[in-house]
Amino acid sequence: MGNISGNHSGSYEGFVFKFNSSGSYEWGQWIGSSSTMRVFSISVDSLDNVYVGGFAETDITDDGLGNISGNYSGNKEGFFFKFNSSGSYEWGQWIGSSSSVWDSSISVDSLDNVYAVAYAYNNFAD
Repeated sequence: MGNISGNHSGSYEGFVFKFNSSGSYEWGQWIGSSSTMRVFSISVDSLDNVYVGGFAETDITDDGLGNISGNYSGNKEGFFFKFNSSGSYEWGQWIGSSSSVWDSSISVDSLDNVYAVAYAYNNFAD
């Protein structure tokens, strides 16, 4: 495979890869932190933008993802990220509380609106 953006630096770290319809690698992005992080869901919109969701046990600071809206504030904090069709980071959102929040699923409708479901152990803080 080719170059993967970001760095692997945690015990469990997520990533997203794009392969074309012939199976050739196009791009990849590590998504992680210095601790456990997991990606649970992925969806693609009509423009081939990619949306991923999961949770992290610490703030994500080492993968060149830019600003993430909200604040990392909990034990296991949910997140949602958007990458364009070329793999460049577009935006991110923390979804969390003072305790655990896990992303379960992400979906995109025909108008490219993004919907996400997650579950939380406590009230939301972000």
